[in-house]
Amino acid sequence: MAELSGLPHFHAHQLRHTSACEWLEDGGSLAALQQVLGHASIVTTQRYARLTDEIVMEERLKMRRKADQKADQQFVS
Repeated sequence: MAELSGLPHFHAHQLRHTSACEWLEDGGSLAALQQVLGHASIVTTQRYARLTDEIVMEERLKMRRKADQKADQQFVS
């Protein structure tokens, strides 16, 4: 495969890894990815969950907004 691609260190598994990482970065769930990849254990799937600092911060902001909305709703009620 490496010879055909012209990339000396290329492995087909890298495509699987990249697709799995993009799945998660685009908001796909780990549980669904586990099924797509055919993993028996979620622990195996978690190896694909390399998250950038930016993605972590976006997730944190999303959680903060939800908490703020919930607090606002309770205050109004």
